[in-house]
Amino acid sequence: MTPAPPVAFVVWGSLGDLHPFLAVAGALRERGIGSIIATHEEYRAKVEAEGFAFRPMRPSFADLEAEFAADRATITRQLLERPLWLFERAIFPFLRASIADTRALLDETPWLVTSSPAIGARLAAEERGIDWLAAVLQPMQFLSEEDPPALMPVEWLAPLMASLGRGPVRVMHRLLRRLMRRMARPVAGIRAELGLPTVDADPVFAGQFGPAGVLALYSPVLATVRRDYPPRVRVTGFAFYDSELGGDSPLEPGLERFLAAGPAPVVFTLGSSFVHSPGNFYRESAAAARRLGVRSVLLVGDHGRATYADLADESCYVGGYAPYSALFPQARLVVHQGGIGTLGQALLAGRPQLVVPYFGDQADNARRAARLGVGRVLGRHRYRAARVARTLATLDAEPSFAAAAARVAGRLREESGAERAAQCIERWRAGAPTGMPV
Repeated sequence: MTPAPPVAFVVWGSLGDLHPFLAVAGALRERGIGSIIATHEEYRAKVEAEGFAFRPMRPSFADLEAEFAADRATITRQLLERPLWLFERAIFPFLRASIADTRALLDETPWLVTSSPAIGARLAAEERGIDWLAAVLQPMQFLSEEDPPALMPVEWLAPLMASLGRGPVRVMHRLLRRLMRRMARPVAGIRAELGLPTVDADPVFAGQFGPAGVLALYSPVLATVRRDYPPRVRVTGFAFYDSELGGDSPLEPGLERFLAAGPAPVVFTLGSSFVHSPGNFYRESAAAARRLGVRSVLLVGDHGRATYADLADESCYVGGYAPYSALFPQARLVVHQGGIGTLGQALLAGRPQLVVPYFGDQADNARRAARLGVGRVLGRHRYRAARVARTLATLDAEPSFAAAAARVAGRLREESGAERAAQCIERWRAGAPTGMPV
């Protein structure tokens, strides 16, 4: 008997984008369903270490660095200075390459699951007449008028817009979609080349939703399905995966010894992307911890160890990477950038947190965390040691933050996002609507 074709996941982005798909692929494997992970070449070793088939999907990070004659830190600074640069320079110019890579992938399987930035993969699926399944990692991607997101760099407008009702929110979202359509003119040109019909939906927000349905791979504590969501959306819960190189990833011995040597530390991290362009984050963090008289862990990335080695002492550990699932539960407080994967792990650990948004969805993720009562938000341009120390002292002293964090963690432990997503995919393959309860 010929084995059934595997499910192909097309993933574009950081490790926070990749990890949930590795978790879902693992849950599918438990059901006897194979997976292909098509993503940046730099993730090959991690994907193959987990036993999944890997296919390269352009651009790789090396492609981007060669295109711009710049290193990862310079590219990250570009993103911070010009957020639309991600689409204008890093996604749209490589669409033809990613379409070609997806065509080869679709020769292997008709079962395609796409991440939000995988625009080329969706164009290739549409060209083939294949109904792909979309996967969304953040509530912001739905651009709901009922639950309006905080959009950087005007995230401060979110409470005001919500208080004014749906009319002003509708106008703001309409303007944003118009901006995205104008920016995405290259996509319209490629659609014409492929013989695809003209569409009104912008490719960044509304255009990402698959005709087969949408998997929202985050917890319903952050957002539930709203009436203005697209059809067949299933909020599965977080799909957790936490390993640096694939397989087991324990804490490094030096960090284990540090944790065992004294009280729980405050952990400071910027995830896997903005660790390349942290600004003043780590030095102000170390200074804040010293002001409070608490121990600290700074996760600076392997490339940052030498840069911040001078901050290390008996009360401050400077490390490259640590699996959050092992480290965060041993933290006193967690300070992070608000990436959805980092936020999920901090919520699961049940620790109060300070969120310092840098880019994209992070301000909206931060607002939702604050709304849950688990922490506070501080803008990165206001991130100074004295202010950070005062905020951390409040988080540490006020019992409501710890109580809310424990309550939310309890709810997340009852979820099984990867398993629910795998159930939805299995039903989809069998011809059932993915949005139905599982």
